[in-house]
Amino acid sequence: MSEQNFYSPMEKTTNMDKLHNKPSNTPRWKTITAHTTVPLLAFAVLAVPITLVMFFGEISKYSGPHSQCGASSFSKESLLAPDVTFGNFTITEVRLIDLSWNLAAGRGLQASMAFFTYKSACAGLLRLAEGVPVSYRAFEAITISRVSFTAIAALARAVWSTRYWRAKFTFAFVLLSTIFIMILPTLFDIMTGYVQNSSELCELFADNSIVSTLRTNDSSTLEADRATSTCYVMRPVMNNAPVGRLLCVPDTGYRWGCSAIWLIINTCLMSFWAFGSYGIWVDAHRFSVLHRNGRKLGTWRAITDLAKAIEEDVGSSLSGYSNEELEKEVDAAPPVMYTVRREADEQSDTVVLGPK
Repeated sequence: MSEQNFYSPMEKTTNMDKLHNKPSNTPRWKTITAHTTVPLLAFAVLAVPITLVMFFGEISKYSGPHSQCGASSFSKESLLAPDVTFGNFTITEVRLIDLSWNLAAGRGLQASMAFFTYKSACAGLLRLAEGVPVSYRAFEAITISRVSFTAIAALARAVWSTRYWRAKFTFAFVLLSTIFIMILPTLFDIMTGYVQNSSELCELFADNSIVSTLRTNDSSTLEADRATSTCYVMRPVMNNAPVGRLLCVPDTGYRWGCSAIWLIINTCLMSFWAFGSYGIWVDAHRFSVLHRNGRKLGTWRAITDLAKAIEEDVGSSLSGYSNEELEKEVDAAPPVMYTVRREADEQSDTVVLGPK
């Protein structure tokens, strides 16, 4: 599929026709590795945590109406409660595990996702700016502000204002990715936690009064009905009245774990982010003329391009403007896109960011 007919009629442009769309200068082995590794990693993000929980986690099943020794999986109690737990730790050990998880998985994964989001977003922006006009605010939000609170408003405005479907999708995905990455440590902190070990006890009744307390697992005659939080001398049958009330009391040690519902939600969101970022990068890698010619977007490339474009729109005497005045001028300026020009004093074509 050629560069010209890949755009819709509204997006069609010939401003890149003067450049030779040569094959990518990226080594073939790197391209093959990226195309195979990224989808596998995205699948692993979803499959590995769920597999670990299913085979190595201890899932509590007891959630009676009067007391509980843990939240049952996929119930309202497990929305924030750790219902899949591991180990037997002291309070110091379990707190160190929880803090290490929040630091490594929360902050570490946030930094990694922000880096890859920036790379794919810059590639997608370059792909867009070759064919459709892009506002200064959107260009700056992706290339300079990166994944930050200041970029959210500009990206939301870009989604609302642009009339090109490809630009809407790209800006919307980058916006959602930015929000997701910003709150990722909080989501991971909500997902995990630790609980104190507990034991099930049966309070026996005699004339509606408690006469003794026995551990259900120490008695060969008592069985617990966890659905009603009651104890029976044998497995409950018709006309077999309960002999006591099932209670849960604290025990020694702590267990660390996560909420199964939040684990599935977070892994699904991360897989969606991984496949979306990969799709934007592949699209730019295949169809962006500048990307394939090695003129990729980054912070300094964007600063240089923006400076030239602003100087062309506002004027060369930029030193006399305050920051607020420049913001007003930039907001009033028309959107920009990449074009190929040849100035009178130049012998070759030049790629320039400027008004359409």
